[in-house]
Amino acid sequence: MALTFLNIGTSEVVILLVIVLLMVIAIGHYGRNTILGYWGSIIVAILASPLVAFIVVFMLRRKKEGHFSQSR
Repeated sequence: MALTFLNIGTSEVVILLVIVLLMVIAIGHYGRNTILGYWGSIIVAILASPLVAFIVVFMLRRKKEGHFSQSR
């Protein structure tokens, strides 16, 4: 299964898939304490992209920890 027009072989495809899978799992672990939860974070990472999912989970974590609230 070589993608000859991109000069990518089977081993490169497997390595890329493993990297993407590890990123999705890491986002799931990072977002497990948010309103989305573990599986919600993984679904966002699969449907949107891992980068977008990380930004969403990061914003939700900051909001939950109270960094966006005003201190008086």
